[in-house]
Amino acid sequence: MALGETVGLWPGTGVHKGTIAPHPAPAVHEVQPPSAPPTHRAAVADLALWASGARPHPAAHGVEVLPGSARPGSAPLDAAREWQHLGRHSEAARSARRALWTGAEPERAEALRILAVALWQGPEPASAALFRLRTLWAEHSDGHPAARLALAGPLAVLYGMRERWTEARAALAVTRAATAELDPAGGTVLLPLLTAEVESLAGRYQRSVRLRREAADAAALLGLDRIREAAARAVVRRLGEAARPEAETETETETAGETETDGAAEALASADRAVRAAAATDSPVAEALARLERAEALRLSGRPLDARRDVCLAGLCFARKGHVPGVSRAAARHAALASPDRTRS
Repeated sequence: MALGETVGLWPGTGVHKGTIAPHPAPAVHEVQPPSAPPTHRAAVADLALWASGARPHPAAHGVEVLPGSARPGSAPLDAAREWQHLGRHSEAARSARRALWTGAEPERAEALRILAVALWQGPEPASAALFRLRTLWAEHSDGHPAARLALAGPLAVLYGMRERWTEARAALAVTRAATAELDPAGGTVLLPLLTAEVESLAGRYQRSVRLRREAADAAALLGLDRIREAAARAVVRRLGEAARPEAETETETETAGETETDGAAEALASADRAVRAAAATDSPVAEALARLERAEALRLSGRPLDARRDVCLAGLCFARKGHVPGVSRAAARHAALASPDRTRS
């Protein structure tokens, strides 16, 4: 049975318009000691790292791969891992496709996950990525919870990018069911992170922050330090966005102390590095988010025209992906920077 026939991921089927699935994240106190097989735990942790904004390293899968090994002639799955770690999702997808049709389980499930992440994070426009993911679902998901886990989470975020909220919630419900079969403890980390991403796309930033905090707490209980740190950094970023003023008075700008100036310069240098790193990938969303961060650093440094330029470039990156909430966010940010009240900020 196809996914759309069971939970309504195809338009007009299953879930009635306007309804949403229950919040899919279990409470932190339900975390049990890790008991999932290593391959399943690695799958859940891999998706959680992407959802928290951190890239998994190929060595996390027990395979030591050097950058130079990601070339024709390497084992396809090893090359796919390395390309994805480098942020080159198109190359990762090509290698993963070879592994998908030539490998055996659990390698095939991992190849599916790499493909799904490449469609989620990479340059493929969101509408086309959704079509490809649904095709992969039809071909690989029946009877395989690992395949459902690999595909449903990225599907939820891509639906959110297209503002298709009912289908996004349904995909999150499928993810919950798959993690319940494979790794219930890991699900207490992964599910809040994926839900937070969808809530953020929907503009519900307070709920997004709360869910990321839940994920960080669950990751700490499970000893998943890298995910905990990445989730905590995402909370700080979201809180900064929520507290960002829409206008800054002339007096506030003129009375900024030397320490604040130094902090703005350090933030700008860090943002410059982030933009360069994102531009080295083929992910338009990664570049867009990095440019928005740099735009804020430029604004705080007293360079509003440069900030507006970066916001425009971020909007173009979002548009290239077909990321509807991102385009709206960039447009609103540009309008705020262009308003007369912001001429001194």
